[in-house]
Amino acid sequence: MSALERFSESLSVPDQPDAAFGAFCSLANEEIGLTLFTALIYDKAGATVRRAWSNSPRLFPIGSVSPVPDPASYEAGLKVINDRQGIIEAFPHHEAILAVNCESSLALPVVVGRQFLGTLCLLHRAGHFTPDRVKRAQGLMVPETVCFLIEQRFGSRAR
Repeated sequence: MSALERFSESLSVPDQPDAAFGAFCSLANEEIGLTLFTALIYDKAGATVRRAWSNSPRLFPIGSVSPVPDPASYEAGLKVINDRQGIIEAFPHHEAILAVNCESSLALPVVVGRQFLGTLCLLHRAGHFTPDRVKRAQGLMVPETVCFLIEQRFGSRAR
């Protein structure tokens, strides 16, 4: 069974949004490779993000909230960082990211009906997010959006 088929099957199980995000994490890993996967829900009014799901909840706890210092930049769209210095400049918690040997990041925005819902943040070793991998990641926007809509419907549940 392919990762896409497993993702499709995950949508029918009751353990949501955990099942969908878990299957989507596997799909993204199979398609482009990743070390860390975290889904961030955006609260425009509060200028914060809430971690809805993470494949490393001990390092990046589900439900944790962080301020967004520059909301216009956060909503700007897809962002690629492929080096250590970029991680240091972009992430206030860069020590934790670098400690697990992640020196590149791909942020994929989720927009539905012109409403910015949040961002999927994928992290991996330095230089990982090549133009080809970014293009393949963009092909995952539909399952990504499905996960965020499921999260809106069911809410996050700490694992």
